Amino acid sequence: MTRKLTIVAAVWIVSILLAGLLGYAQAAQPPQLAPVPRTPAPSPAVLSGNDIGFRVDQWQGNQPLGTLVIKVNGEWVPVKESMGLHRLTQ
Repeated sequence: MTRKLTIVAAVWIVSILLAGLLGYAQAAQPPQLAPVPRTPAPSPAVLSGNDIGFRVDQWQGNQPLGTLVIKVNGEWVPVKESMGLHRLTQ
């Protein structure tokens, strides 16, 4: 009786492992692409409307990092926020 129970348990464990491997093999795997090296622009580019824009300072992968700017007297000036995140506890 115990030998038969051991064989059934072993077959059951192997079938569970095989089902898990099959499920893992069917899942979509993200592509492993090398990051595209980006060189910074010689002068900071400003993506803008008429009076408001975003100055691209650097790239992190495909994501631009930069500063929000506004045009004052024909010159792009960085914006300082009047509100921001504050810690609730000290």
